[in-house]
Amino acid sequence: MDAKADIKPLTGLRGAAALAVAAYHLLLPGALIHGTPARLLGRAYLAVDIFFILSGFVLALNYGAWFTQGAQPAACARFLWRRFARIYPLYVTILAARLIYTQLRYGTFALPRPWIAVPLAHPAATIAANLAMVQAWGVAPSITGPSWSISAECAAYIAFPLLAAAMLGRRHARIALACIAASALLLVAVTWLPAPPGHPRMLDVSDGETPGPLMRCLAGFIIGIAICRLAAWAPARRLAAHPASTLLVLLALAALLLTGASDLAIYPLFPALVLCLACARTGPAMLLARPAAVWLGEISYALYLLHIFLLHPIDVTRAAARLILPPACADAATSLGMLALLLAAAHVATRLIDEPGRRFLSAPPHARLAGSAPNPMIHQQNAGARPWRMPPHPTPQKP
Repeated sequence: MDAKADIKPLTGLRGAAALAVAAYHLLLPGALIHGTPARLLGRAYLAVDIFFILSGFVLALNYGAWFTQGAQPAACARFLWRRFARIYPLYVTILAARLIYTQLRYGTFALPRPWIAVPLAHPAATIAANLAMVQAWGVAPSITGPSWSISAECAAYIAFPLLAAAMLGRRHARIALACIAASALLLVAVTWLPAPPGHPRMLDVSDGETPGPLMRCLAGFIIGIAICRLAAWAPARRLAAHPASTLLVLLALAALLLTGASDLAIYPLFPALVLCLACARTGPAMLLARPAAVWLGEISYALYLLHIFLLHPIDVTRAAARLILPPACADAATSLGMLALLLAAAHVATRLIDEPGRRFLSAPPHARLAGSAPNPMIHQQNAGARPWRMPPHPTPQKP
């Protein structure tokens, strides 16, 4: 089980979702895009829900067998450490850099909101919550805006062993259905929470001082686990693998976005899309398995966390470009330039911080000294049946 499944179309989907969130924040507020592209991106905040669904699906596929016979402490600890090693290095690097810069530049957190510096009303409590990644649990605001979803996912990781044990066993179909129903209720409840101005009764909830982010994340995460179980059902797998299925889901998604359908009407297409891309061997799914799309997926975590720092530069650059170019040309040049800068920064952050940090935390000194001998308890658990195992994907890739 140490070798993880990597389904390239899902990696590409993660990259596309991260890019959509970045475009939503960077291009829409300044009207840098118009017409149909703007209408398609108008709901790109929902791409974060794709992250949550993907996370539940991929973790169930890779780690579900660890917990089908119960959430034993050793397996839980090993799983949680791996998740910590995956998300914390880049997260804490960005957080620490902003806090240190604020103190060196201003000497205080009581300041108006500048570009990189951090204004905090309650520094001690907010910093502690962000360092522990619990801020989005209704505790505090996120210092780095997009990190609210990382904090919410931490709660899902803690719950995963119990969720996997409850939902992925052969005789647990009723429990899985009950969890799906609970997820639907959570999503409906999220739409009734206070939303940002201009976004009434939608899923655009990210304020860490309410339970909304946690509810939103857990709903998608549970649905992702359920979709992984559904992939074991041969009729569903055959239907999802048909090239026309992915195309129909994408066309339906585009139609709902263009016609202004509600968030709750759009949301069910996300798990359908994940299932189709996980099972498909030909057709549209292969576009997301292309090297460029896979690379975008590999840097998606850094892209998602870093894009928020271009909000100020893109406004300044656009204003300067309009002084020397026609507005349309200035907007296009600004958009392309900032996109290139973001991709380059995300690539560098992934290669120099994210990946080395992950390797370092995944191989602590005592593990290096002990070699790569398998954990006997984990090996024994993995010997059990995996009723939701999917057929081998045509383009596997080791992490």
